[in-house]
Amino acid sequence: MNTEFSLDSLQVNETIDAHGMLLQMGYQPDAIVKDGKLLRVFCPIHKDQIRRSLILDTEEKYFNCQYTQCPAHTGGPLVALYAICMDMTLTEAANRLRAGVQTQVEPILLEKAQALIEQQNYGEAMNYLLQAREEFPENTITRCKIASLHLERGDRDAGFREYMAAAEEFGVKGDLDKTLSIYNMLMMMAPTNERVRRQMAYLYGRLGRPRDAADLLKLLIDQYIQESNPNQVVRICEELVELLPQDAQIRAMLTEIYAGVGQNVRAAKECETAAHLYMEEGNRSAALDILDWLVENIPGQDHLVELRYKLHTEQPGPTPETTQATAESVEPPDEGGWGDFAADLEAELDATAGPTYTPQELTPDDARITMCRQQLEGMSALERYKLKTFLADTVSEVKANYRNGLISPTELDQIRSFYRAFSIAKEQIDAERKA
Repeated sequence: MNTEFSLDSLQVNETIDAHGMLLQMGYQPDAIVKDGKLLRVFCPIHKDQIRRSLILDTEEKYFNCQYTQCPAHTGGPLVALYAICMDMTLTEAANRLRAGVQTQVEPILLEKAQALIEQQNYGEAMNYLLQAREEFPENTITRCKIASLHLERGDRDAGFREYMAAAEEFGVKGDLDKTLSIYNMLMMMAPTNERVRRQMAYLYGRLGRPRDAADLLKLLIDQYIQESNPNQVVRICEELVELLPQDAQIRAMLTEIYAGVGQNVRAAKECETAAHLYMEEGNRSAALDILDWLVENIPGQDHLVELRYKLHTEQPGPTPETTQATAESVEPPDEGGWGDFAADLEAELDATAGPTYTPQELTPDDARITMCRQQLEGMSALERYKLKTFLADTVSEVKANYRNGLISPTELDQIRSFYRAFSIAKEQIDAERKA
């Protein structure tokens, strides 16, 4: 980094405890990996959540990012990293680090903002929140409050951007429960947004939940198929194989996709793998189906012709066949029960928040309801069913995070408001269709 450092800032730099500095910046302890004298973390500058590319040298008091396109790739003293991430000058960073201040968001600013929000004076409330974010950028929760206020004022795009930035900051710092809660809201705001789905899939991978990650990537595949984007479909399928290498259905899907883009050798390889995996599951008919399809569509695959003949002539074993129809070939179940999401969260709030807590109430013309209507009206019945299933699955996670103190009553009420908005929007659409 081409920055001139004062003698004072360099002297402060020599006293910095790199691990303590990361904690002060908001990193969770388990998000910091020690490797000898080095510390490795996800880079907060280019918002990396896949590999720990930012390296801090605890002896040399130096940092650099291994990602060549990142502004931090050239590196510099630790005091410079702190200044960049905390959005302050080198002098301000040196003074704060010298004092060893454990920064906290000034409660007066947030209290004033909350009082003004309750008075529906949103403009003045936003000024206080923006001031809190500027003075204490390490407090990501302030971003969430700003995002919520943007949505309250009907500015969906600004709210989405703030929530996305907050999710990435929480993810980089290793606060994965809060990251997941925000991505749940972002999925409700933009169910087809590729960036949200991909980031949430990566998050599920970090949480050791490959099946959930795969389900999200499958939604991306559906989207790219509709957009006639075969190259993106191939890329996502390959990521799916990395997540779930023993999933026969994914291998079969990849077989047809490779064939569709003319990669016949790779299609044959995936077909053979899929057939063997299906047989290991005892699903002989699915193995035959994928082999029949490949032999009919890609001639010259003699070894697969032999495998197909072998399976056709063998007597089926005693294991019952459990061919599972894909979601596309099944009529979606009844779409009722959308109100259960909000009701479930409301019951949780009533049971634990106490009598002093007053939840937000939504009017029929609330901007969040309008946003949800726009999302739902553009979806097919199958897409609505998939979204409803996703929302239902996340309710238990949201409640568990609340009970464990990972999200506050106010944050829970923001999530509940989204569920309620979807429920009301769905009821409005159904009523109009019946009229």
